[in-house]
Amino acid sequence: MPLIGNWPRASWSFQEFVSDILDRVNLLVIRRFYLHCLQSYDAEVLRDWVVRGWTNNVVEVDIRVDNINEDNFLDLPSNLCTSTALEVLKLQGNITLDPDPDQRVIFPSLRILHMDVIQLGVSGHHRDLYRCCPVLDDLYVRGNIAEPLPFQFDVVSTSVRNLNSEFYLEDKHFDNEDNVSLTFEINTQNLVCLELRENFFAQYILRNLNLLEKADIGIGGVFMCPRGGGFDFDHWSDERISFLPEVYNVNSLALSGCTVGEAKGEFPDCVQRWEERDVPADCLRNCLRGISVRGFGGKLHELQVIEYLLKNARVLRRMDIYASAEGGAHSEEIKACQRGSVTCYVNVTVE
Repeated sequence: MPLIGNWPRASWSFQEFVSDILDRVNLLVIRRFYLHCLQSYDAEVLRDWVVRGWTNNVVEVDIRVDNINEDNFLDLPSNLCTSTALEVLKLQGNITLDPDPDQRVIFPSLRILHMDVIQLGVSGHHRDLYRCCPVLDDLYVRGNIAEPLPFQFDVVSTSVRNLNSEFYLEDKHFDNEDNVSLTFEINTQNLVCLELRENFFAQYILRNLNLLEKADIGIGGVFMCPRGGGFDFDHWSDERISFLPEVYNVNSLALSGCTVGEAKGEFPDCVQRWEERDVPADCLRNCLRGISVRGFGGKLHELQVIEYLLKNARVLRRMDIYASAEGGAHSEEIKACQRGSVTCYVNVTVE
């Protein structure tokens, strides 16, 4: 949908064409509504198209708007949240859809919700979209955290089975003395698959993950402690895997290198530390059968985490490690580590 910023004649003609189509067709027969705009646009025009085309009979909505800035939002009306037939909703770009806070149930038939937005702030509108979806099964949320902190991401649901979240703290928060307070709370008793990605060290509160089978964790960045006039950086690898006791049923675990390994290279003062926990997590002792580690760099604290996992995973069948050239040099050392499971196979792949 090439809507050019200065609105040449071709763009006006296309705009008129779409508007004319919406005037002529029976909108009640539309079941799937897709709007992908890859260039500059007039948000009011797009909003009008969405409002007209997104009727109560639509079962799938996919809206993507690119090439925009933080001041130019596609702000959709809250009454769209009353759609009773909608089963799939995908939003990508600077899009806001804020439900009425008095609504107890929104999107009563929604099963899949994917949100890939430009910025997430403290207002919490992203949480309002899924707080009252009674049959939501698949939730994906991705965004940048740009507003002043603290920031909280919470999912409390009895229906969500697949949860994938990606949050990225903007670089400017690493360069000043903002009060960094970021919390993830997940309370989803029917969750089966969990994927977490972030470039900072958040506080995790994981509850009632009774059915969780697969977890893919990428906890990146650094934990910041202000001292004096600047920052020192401590990277506690044992804190990085402190979520293990809460994923007690998981049988497949994937960890990124930043989760078990070194903070990013732009923080040369980062101090790497490891302290083994006294009691291994239940998932290590009882059910974890597969572990994969991405981005292994061969640092001492990374090796210590690998050794800890191998030693305490009693029913582990396979560990796959994807390493840099430096990490691959430790292949034989890793394979010689003590193992809690005598049948565990360890494979190291240099990428």
